[in-house]
Amino acid sequence: MVATKKIVHIRGFFSHDKGCQTAVIKRMPQIPLHPSVYKVALAQLLEGASLTSIQAKNRELFKSMGYPDQPADIHTSQYHWIMKPYDSQVLYRQYNRLIGIQTRECEEINIDNWLNPNSPSYNKTLADAIFHYSPRAKANQRFEVCISTPEMKAAAWKYAYKSQIILDSTFGVCTRKLLLLIVMGVDEKSRCVPLAFLLFSAPSGNKTTSSGYDMTLLTRLLQVWRMDMEKTGGKPFEVLVAITNTDLKERAALVQVFSHIWLLLCKFHIRQSWRNHRNKKLKGKTPVLIDIKNRMQVLERSLIQTTAYGVACALVQKERGILTAAINNNDSGSAAKRGLEHLEYLEGYWLKESLWQSWSDFGCRAASQILGCTLEGVLPTTNHLESFNGVLKWKHLQRWNRGGCRL
Repeated sequence: MVATKKIVHIRGFFSHDKGCQTAVIKRMPQIPLHPSVYKVALAQLLEGASLTSIQAKNRELFKSMGYPDQPADIHTSQYHWIMKPYDSQVLYRQYNRLIGIQTRECEEINIDNWLNPNSPSYNKTLADAIFHYSPRAKANQRFEVCISTPEMKAAAWKYAYKSQIILDSTFGVCTRKLLLLIVMGVDEKSRCVPLAFLLFSAPSGNKTTSSGYDMTLLTRLLQVWRMDMEKTGGKPFEVLVAITNTDLKERAALVQVFSHIWLLLCKFHIRQSWRNHRNKKLKGKTPVLIDIKNRMQVLERSLIQTTAYGVACALVQKERGILTAAINNNDSGSAAKRGLEHLEYLEGYWLKESLWQSWSDFGCRAASQILGCTLEGVLPTTNHLESFNGVLKWKHLQRWNRGGCRL
């Protein structure tokens, strides 16, 4: 039985004792749902139907006598034909078993069985799409699964080789503390094309899933992806330009893997970071604060449009002089100090030349020369990937959710 996973022998006692013979029925046994109803519902689930549409079709077929073996007089049937709320649990258990998921086993056991060639549940389609798998067998290890189908590998050679990629991570794809790092390219029609999914668990003890990765891990996974691409293509795989959000760990990992890569920072995320800091420091609705806040907004727009580092520094120094002169004014001194704090934030962190090159127009112009394309051909934001994250989580993954809960 252990080897085949099937029942091969049943043994029981067929003589009743006195207590059993004198027992009376206290509750009628539950009437099961007819197998024909389950068969139709399972076919709908395989097509991605929701439970609501399954129940609607069940009522429709019942009224039209559309099920095989459905009796004209329902009271003579030993089954019930209309799905009840508790039938969904049995339905989903059958469905999971049908697609190879043993719900009574832990998730990690299922995954290991799918990827283990010696397992009866071995899934060759999944195994061929996964180019790196590392189980979490000990507390100090991480669960890692890196996915790239043959179509994704072909797209990587077509759209990312000696071209540009987008890199970003997302979480909340399931109930476990897993992070998903997505590598994406853009085709000729400016549509996003996923190239690789790098899925990994957060370290043991992490309370915040989003902080569960570091440069070392990202470097290793990106290097594994590059090696797999080179194994598939038979030549060195080079990426010339990459754009990320404001997470510097991703930038550091990309430089480690692709030494000659030109890095860009998403202008949307840059503006968002600046706006959050500006609103925090210049909180209030007094005319002076509103005026300084507007001046900071104009300065930030001007900084992004710069193509010379000296010009960017001069813009900040000019604004610093204006705010410094206003400190001694009793009406505007406090607001001017808060404005200077925002300038310190911009200058001390974002105005370092290496970072300035990544988020200013200078960086986009340099990337267009590297790629040999027009300025419009360079991605200024990670919006393609942000949009894909939404479609992935709220469309593709949602169809597998049960009761609105995460996977």
